[in-house]
Amino acid sequence: MAFIQYLTFDSIPLPMPDSYEVELSDVEADTGGETEAGTTHRDVVRSGVVTIPVSFLESQVGKDHDGISQEVQDNRGVF
Repeated sequence: MAFIQYLTFDSIPLPMPDSYEVELSDVEADTGGETEAGTTHRDVVRSGVVTIPVSFLESQVGKDHDGISQEVQDNRGVF
């Protein structure tokens, strides 16, 4: 059976994550809100934006990926 590399970050292969989630959210404009009459309205710029946060065991990442762990936290949603 062939080995399949599932995750890469800046062309560096990463181990399989310990856990992950798939989240869908809407991006709203700042112009949405509530009117004087109490009616709430939303200005949706984009719906169904996918974010996949992942977490790794510290022992999985190892010394080869020391600089990447901070970059992954700073760039959530890249995967």
